[in-house]
Amino acid sequence: MATSSAGRRRPGPGRSLGSALDGLRAYWGTAALAAATGALALIAALPVARLAAPAGTLTRLRVPGPLPFDAGFLWINAAQGPAELRQAAVALLFKLLLGVACALVAVALLTLVALCVARASARGPEIAIRRAVGASSRALLLTLLVEGLAVAAAALLAGGALGFAAERLLAGAWPGTLAPAAGHLAACAAAVVTGTILLGALLPVAVARRPARSNTVDPTPLALVVPAVQLGLSLTVLGAAAMLRVGAGRVAPAATAAGAGDQVYRVDAASLPVPARAAGYAGLLKALAADHAVALAGLSSAGALVGLGHVGMAAGESAFYAVQHVLSADSFQLLRLHVVAGRALTAADDWGAPRVVVVNRSLALHVAPLGSTIALGYGADRDHTVVGVVDDATPPGLGGTLEPRYVVYASILQHPAAGADLLVRGTGRGPPAVPAAVRAALGPDAAASGPASEASLLAAEAAPLRWFARAFGGEGWAMLAVASLGTFSVMWLWVTSLLGELGLRRASGARRRQIMRWVLARAAAVAAWGTAFGVWVGLMVWDAVHALAGSLPAWDPGGVAWSALLLGGAALAGTFVPAWRAAHTPPVALVSAGSL
Repeated sequence: MATSSAGRRRPGPGRSLGSALDGLRAYWGTAALAAATGALALIAALPVARLAAPAGTLTRLRVPGPLPFDAGFLWINAAQGPAELRQAAVALLFKLLLGVACALVAVALLTLVALCVARASARGPEIAIRRAVGASSRALLLTLLVEGLAVAAAALLAGGALGFAAERLLAGAWPGTLAPAAGHLAACAAAVVTGTILLGALLPVAVARRPARSNTVDPTPLALVVPAVQLGLSLTVLGAAAMLRVGAGRVAPAATAAGAGDQVYRVDAASLPVPARAAGYAGLLKALAADHAVALAGLSSAGALVGLGHVGMAAGESAFYAVQHVLSADSFQLLRLHVVAGRALTAADDWGAPRVVVVNRSLALHVAPLGSTIALGYGADRDHTVVGVVDDATPPGLGGTLEPRYVVYASILQHPAAGADLLVRGTGRGPPAVPAAVRAALGPDAAASGPASEASLLAAEAAPLRWFARAFGGEGWAMLAVASLGTFSVMWLWVTSLLGELGLRRASGARRRQIMRWVLARAAAVAAWGTAFGVWVGLMVWDAVHALAGSLPAWDPGGVAWSALLLGGAALAGTFVPAWRAAHTPPVALVSAGSL
């Protein structure tokens, strides 16, 4: 009895640790792949999770908006200004980025599940033998748990360190400001990856408890839907990154269209009463027109230079929302607004003149044609006559496509905003005396900050797009790595699981060339289905990305094709090597391997 009791003594922690080390050495391949997959998932997910806001605002990313200048109107309801439009676009882009990070974690989990199933299937006979010779379930579970903890620790250490480093790089590169951080999403991502690895490590016990099955080989033991989904999601993300990269590159060059000498000043005249401000703006424009160093000068409300304005309610035959800009006469030429009917605003449309507006083509066609009257804001001077129509323009500013399609241009001399952007085009005869002209026309309390080039303004609009392009690109490359690793591993394991069937095909007369062609055709089908799935999902995602900035292309076929070739290559590479080995292995050995 004493001997029996000693034989059944539970193994100590040292023995469990030794058994776990033996298991890790014996099955180091799947353990290393699982750790690498978990680390890659954390490297990509942690930076995005750390940039999520604690609650309510979705993201910590804040875009610096223009100075708090009004648009010259009294609003019945609070209007949405350029800063709010920019922030709304950033929130939507971050929502897509967060969705990409979640999709990447999902792809990593699919890969981990496939690896754990393969590992459990390989270890099933070993676990069954160890139980047959007296190992208790508790001892086996403890050994497998130690193995899982080792793999999870490797993934957490590598993924956590590199993920937090990537978050610091992303946060430091953001062109705006950041709200306080919250760690709940990062902790959830780490917990999900760790939990999946640990549950997968315990899977061999469940496999060993299954009743023995016949030796009939299942032709599709590993579902090929996993690599197809991995390929499709990766293709979607890489396509979005290519769109943002191309779109950001289109914004800045547009600034040079008006001339390399254009300079922008920010004029602050909030201390003046409204009538005196209108007279001061008129005097400033006259003084600059007389300056031999100035070719053209135009005043406009904040955001108008990049197509962003204040969105408020207007009324014609019916009420509608419109983007409302106030600007001076020369601004139409400076902003490349082409009049297609009627006239543009002139210097005669000043404080004492009847209120007039110019509208874009969409508003003229659907609501307010030439000669009609529309009401803006409220007060005695709310009715305005439409005197001109200009072409519709795609605003290059971030968030411009979130604006309504109706646009109204009013005279800044009739609606003098508290502050304005002054765009000056020089003649090359010397620097224009803008600060002195501002003080002379608007008084000593007025100020003109700057100058900045128009190109720098549009570069500032492109900066968030470039940041998101880099972020989406980083997520895309991480997903490409995870998907390639997972696709390669799953396809390799798929071919390995078909060794018995391949042996039967060889024994029945199939040639090596036929075996290779059959396996590679299945791999090509996986790549094709994955590409089709990625394009199908991508068209929805890419359309959402395209709607956030007018500079973005509808999608980038070249980038999608390049990504599809990389991902398809991973699928083919994962099948070629084991298929080649199977084609050059004797059929008897293949049938024996598939019957184990």
